[in-house]
Amino acid sequence: TMILTGTSWQVLGVFLSWGFMGCLALSLWSLTRETFQVAQKLHQIPCAHCQFFTNNPVLKCPVHPCEALSEQAIRCPDFQA
Repeated sequence: TMILTGTSWQVLGVFLSWGFMGCLALSLWSLTRETFQVAQKLHQIPCAHCQFFTNNPVLKCPVHPCEALSEQAIRCPDFQA
């Protein structure tokens, strides 16, 4: 059987610490990339620049009230600047 000495535990601890830090960095990178992708998609929604947009919390768009300010509005056929 192999018995780990104090130095072996320290080396194992260093490797586990760096592995944890690597996983944490990878998770943060993935989250940041996903956040930018979602933000880019949301910036494509043209509703705020449409003449039919009312900026009323009850009825944002009288033409397409269910799709207003959502991803379905990105290719709105009735958009008019």
